[in-house]
Amino acid sequence: MSIPSALETVRSYYDMDVAYLSEFVDGTCVMRAVSVASDATNLRVGDWRPFEEAYCRQVYEEKIPAIVLDTSKCLKARELDVTRLLPIGSHVGVPVRLENDDVYGMLCCLGHKPTDMDHLVDLSILHTISEFIAEQVGQMA
Repeated sequence: MSIPSALETVRSYYDMDVAYLSEFVDGTCVMRAVSVASDATNLRVGDWRPFEEAYCRQVYEEKIPAIVLDTSKCLKARELDVTRLLPIGSHVGVPVRLENDDVYGMLCCLGHKPTDMDHLVDLSILHTISEFIAEQVGQMA
């Protein structure tokens, strides 16, 4: 399995519009791989956001929960411009930890609309794919 197919797997499993792998680089979150359900998003590989404007870093620092079923009900999510720009109605994400325990970035899925999907509360699939991606990233280093 490749990183793109892993992203497709989690995007499909969580029934979200976008899945992405970000890397934390010099105060930014950089999109390293992206899987989209349609052309309905403008998120692309190579895009970046400063930490303070990125869901990735906000989730990692626990300022936004790992699971947000409805961003309109999460104050910090509502404050981020990207919530309106993409738009983001729901979000789920976990860190990608390398073998040495450094955090490479985040594995996340987002939906353009809020969701009430019960399976979002189970992060085990996302964690498993995150571990696989960490192994792949470690092999590329």
